[in-house]
Amino acid sequence: LKLHTHYSLENIATIERVGVRPIIIIRDLRDMMISRYYHTMSDPGHWMYSTIGHLTPEQGFLRSLYDIDELEGIDPIDYFAQWIDDWISYSKAHPEAVLIIKYEEMKHDVHATLKRLLAFTDINIGNEAVAQIVTDQEKTYRDINRGNLTQKLKQRGRLRSTFRKGQAGGWKSFFTEEHKEAFKKRAGNTLITSGYEKDLSW
Repeated sequence: LKLHTHYSLENIATIERVGVRPIIIIRDLRDMMISRYYHTMSDPGHWMYSTIGHLTPEQGFLRSLYDIDELEGIDPIDYFAQWIDDWISYSKAHPEAVLIIKYEEMKHDVHATLKRLLAFTDINIGNEAVAQIVTDQEKTYRDINRGNLTQKLKQRGRLRSTFRKGQAGGWKSFFTEEHKEAFKKRAGNTLITSGYEKDLSW
């Protein structure tokens, strides 16, 4: 199952009851929130589009962090920071029960990441099989991810893709000083605990 499930005692009780060991993929929250902003801008039906659609990218992105989510009652930046913090805390307390994978590690070496994932799930296949899986999936996603994000969001079922650029570290060329200060204040500790920064001096 591919889910966006957040940590909760109820969810943990469920996965423990059925014997599931989740694999959690996290990403640098700065890049993730930029991706979320562009996703919103590509979907006029998104609940936040009417609020940020007329703003410049700099203004719109900043606004997208703080506009209260009408479903959750929490600012998006706080929601996603908490999502990462909770799963990391759980993985530290139960290292054998959950695998944390960084998106950036997967982008850098998908072969090594897949081998790590397979080892965690006790699936033993050879290097050639792993390499073939990687090759097949790269071709599949090249085909699916042709076109811009708006076009990809119109695809249905398994062909639907929310993938934009997927660039690691793209925040460095996007962030203004105001963006940096916002993140340091609201999600600085998350960047540290998730291993993306050592302190707040970035």
